[in-house]
Amino acid sequence: MSLSVTTTDSDQSRYDSVSSSDSMLLEAENLLEFDRVRELLAVEARFYMSKEIVRESRPARHREDVVRLQDETAEAVNLLNSKGDIGLAGMRDPRDPLRRAMLGGMLSGSELLLLCAIFQSMWVARSTVMMLDEDVPNLREMASQIRDLREVRSSIVDSLAESGDVLDTATPRLGQLRAKSRTAYQRAMRVMENLAGR
Repeated sequence: MSLSVTTTDSDQSRYDSVSSSDSMLLEAENLLEFDRVRELLAVEARFYMSKEIVRESRPARHREDVVRLQDETAEAVNLLNSKGDIGLAGMRDPRDPLRRAMLGGMLSGSELLLLCAIFQSMWVARSTVMMLDEDVPNLREMASQIRDLREVRSSIVDSLAESGDVLDTATPRLGQLRAKSRTAYQRAMRVMENLAGR
């Protein structure tokens, strides 16, 4: 079985116009050394996702996109000038442990503590932006989309020691299993000591 695609003259002219538009945009990016601009900007970015967004960015083509992006940038500059860092700078990338958890994998205590720190930083950033006046409507809209994970964070923190070790009290079943394991270990050690003492 084969598929055939029929294109009309208008489809072809639309394709030609898009591809020529894309090639013109690429040529303009090269002339403006946009790759270098992106790299210089990425070096200044402090939040791991900002670096990625900058490196993947392309010039906006449509006037309304340009205006919106300029407004967002102006709001961000005003925010940084008035508040400084809002808690996102230096945050480590949590995507690998999150992917593993979504696939049913286990996370170490230190990875769980990392996620707790990130949840807290994101909530602080959200709260900071949401408390601002109406001067930053675009940033407020973005911040409003950050989910409240304080309850999840609290549950994780309550289940971990400061070292990242999972506490026996994390779940009733875990406490029971660990108590049985300790008892069995102590019995085995007594038997070994008795055998060694003979």
